[in-house]
Amino acid sequence: MRQMKFRAMKDDISDSSFVYGMLVYNEQGDPRILTDVKGTFFTTCIKGTESQFTGLEDKNNKEIYEGDIVRIKVYDYDTKRLEDDFIAKVVYTIERLQFEFDIIKIFVGDGYSSASIYNDDYEVIGNIYENPELIKGGKK
Repeated sequence: MRQMKFRAMKDDISDSSFVYGMLVYNEQGDPRILTDVKGTFFTTCIKGTESQFTGLEDKNNKEIYEGDIVRIKVYDYDTKRLEDDFIAKVVYTIERLQFEFDIIKIFVGDGYSSASIYNDDYEVIGNIYENPELIKGGKK
């Protein structure tokens, strides 16, 4: 079973790094992350930076969150030959109730009907909040 965990950027002008834990909202609808297991310490966060943990880790054992930007290598299932190399944004689709990769740039080919993606071929290279330049430009 996947661990329910969230992250959001701290609403702190001197340090806007991510905090991790359980997500709650105050009366005004502002996100807060519960960062302490006793339930007593909340960090106020920037609205719109809330991201849910996908349950996956990349090849470097870094947790993958909604809003992350990943580089993915796709190999032909039979030949193990590199078919595609692309950058994608991790998104949650309400229609299918699952996390998916929204392809941003393709570097090798355009189709991989018999291809397979292996977990050790994901690599988090940034996120949409801190690295918006990574999602500009579309397909190569």
